[in-house]
Amino acid sequence: MGLFSDGPRPDSPATRERIEAARRRLKENPADTGAVLTLADALATSGQKAEAVRLLNRYGPIVQARGRLEDAIAVYKKASQLDPHCDLTSSTYLSHLQLKKILDAEKEAPTETPAAPAPPPSGTFTRPGPDPPPPSGSFPKPAAAPTPPSSGFFPRPTLPESPPPSGVFAAPEPAAPPSEWSQKREAVHGARPGIALLRDIPPVLIDLVLQRINLITLAPGEILFREGSEGNSLYFVVQGALEISTRSDLGVEVLLRTARNGEAIGETSFLTALPRYATATAREPSHLLELDHNAVTPIARKHRPLAEALSRLYEERVLGAALARSRVFGVLSDDERRQLTQKLRPAAVQAGTLVVREGVPAKGAYIVKRGAFRVTFRSGDRSIAVSLLRPHEVFGDLAGERELQAESVTAVVESELLCLATEDLSTFRSASPRLAAALEALRLERAERSVAALLQARR
Repeated sequence: MGLFSDGPRPDSPATRERIEAARRRLKENPADTGAVLTLADALATSGQKAEAVRLLNRYGPIVQARGRLEDAIAVYKKASQLDPHCDLTSSTYLSHLQLKKILDAEKEAPTETPAAPAPPPSGTFTRPGPDPPPPSGSFPKPAAAPTPPSSGFFPRPTLPESPPPSGVFAAPEPAAPPSEWSQKREAVHGARPGIALLRDIPPVLIDLVLQRINLITLAPGEILFREGSEGNSLYFVVQGALEISTRSDLGVEVLLRTARNGEAIGETSFLTALPRYATATAREPSHLLELDHNAVTPIARKHRPLAEALSRLYEERVLGAALARSRVFGVLSDDERRQLTQKLRPAAVQAGTLVVREGVPAKGAYIVKRGAFRVTFRSGDRSIAVSLLRPHEVFGDLAGERELQAESVTAVVESELLCLATEDLSTFRSASPRLAAALEALRLERAERSVAALLQARR
């Protein structure tokens, strides 16, 4: 029976009586949290778990609205315990509760500056000085007079002729610096309007995300992360500029982009837990917000606009990086590569799939995003291997003219391709002489490689 095996059996008289008793208690006293929790347990025991969760979700916001935070948290925990994955379980009121507890704790936290003491009763000390006031009761208070005391009844302190020497009056202590929470809150709320992904987080949840945000400051030339390093954090540039660079297939450093105010960095590793695909270096003094993967994942699962925004960002950056590292498409400008990413279509390919057939026009050009592909051609009744294509390499209709293919290309392992239609490739070739030259150079190289492989096979 699982979680409820120690209680009454489902649909037993004892269970039904327990449900009715809890409902009577709740009817008599709608504020009875114990009755709600008991009723939820009884409903779950009788097999009505969804009804129990609905009951708790109805009751939780009501308790919260009445200021009974601990009761509301108990209700939400019970709902999560009954069915953690149920879509009926709402986190909205829990978010309000946690946020209020955080803000209340911040208000109640003592600062380093002591509170100013209440002014002492008139006449309890006679002159200013470094010594603390005498304890209460050390000077007897004069008896209350029926009329105001005559002038001079209490001796006035003698005023110095000149300002007292330094140190006679203790200088007020400086105000305590703002807490890290306050700094983060101010930075996030200030930067949020200019950062698309932060705008997609519901306002009621943004302060909960703050708990997982770190403030990062970089000096010019300082490296945030390196290509190939592990990491699952996402960064937002609040102020400054960082260069995002990588190594191309030829070993040359390629500048992918310059991230400025409001842009995100590290989204690929954040979403996939894969190593960093680029190096991020501060070009000038920069301030960033670091967001841990575990803070956003639960929210993205329940908040579709945020999940879609993350997916769009992932596709755009991953495709852009693949193009920039390609020896062919890397010659395009940033704007041209961004335009090209809009035309690419990802396709999963199973091992053994024949993507391009010798003697048949290819359906377009292909960029290897993941996996490996074997290039072969036939000579008589023999199949001759030419090369093995790995990520970022290009094959298919490189001329953009639907010409017959001289080689076959087959997936060696489960792989993924970025597909570009022949018409789109022709458009980009016509607009970019550098791209056309790079494609022609690659076609010539492939032809020379095929001839070399054929000569080697005949020896």
